[in-house]
Amino acid sequence: MSGKLKNEDFEEFQRRIRRGGSEVDESKNLFFKAMESKIKWTICSVSYEYLGDYLGLGFEVTLNALLDNWDSQKGKTFYSYFDNYVSRRIKAKIYKDIYKKTEISLDGLTTPSGEDESHTDNDFVKDYRELTPKETYEASLLAEELEETFYALNSKIQTILIDHYSYDKKTRQIGDELGISHSQVVRKKNQQGSDALQRLKNVIENFFEAQHLEYDEKIARKALESFLIKWSNANECST
Repeated sequence: MSGKLKNEDFEEFQRRIRRGGSEVDESKNLFFKAMESKIKWTICSVSYEYLGDYLGLGFEVTLNALLDNWDSQKGKTFYSYFDNYVSRRIKAKIYKDIYKKTEISLDGLTTPSGEDESHTDNDFVKDYRELTPKETYEASLLAEELEETFYALNSKIQTILIDHYSYDKKTRQIGDELGISHSQVVRKKNQQGSDALQRLKNVIENFFEAQHLEYDEKIARKALESFLIKWSNANECST
């Protein structure tokens, strides 16, 4: 097989791998070679430094999508299915995996107003702990409030914030995806986006005050993580 594959080629991969036997390894290798550049590009869109760490995960997610989710009879090529669904799933898994080692992408949201926002990744790793059942429940309540506030925003602002802060996309790329100019993206991010981030930060602070709780950054981070993953998954399913 050479060049861009057709749906029939991916259907053949499905049949051979599902059937098992001596053809499985060869079929997996051919499938990986066909999708390797797309998988690498997806990982590098998060960060080049993660390419070696997550190439195996990217292939596993892509292979599972081929075997368990993609249906050629629904009209989408596998390449299109990857671009609209699988690539987002890979990114979501990478972000979830690195969450415990790095700061959450929407900088400053989990630091109360008036407090020092400067802390290192090592500080966060050292201080991380699993939440108790009660704290997990509190984080789920906060995630619901964040979701309600976020979904009240203009859909373009939602996309700009997630793509810029979570996926680290350039404003020109975001503009191309939304069908608006680079300058419009910058203006919306700087004006409406800043207001939106402040509203989300207020939700976090007001939640702890209303619940008569001491501010707990780990609960806030867990709520934000849960909300971001849920948003990503919802948008995967809607494409």
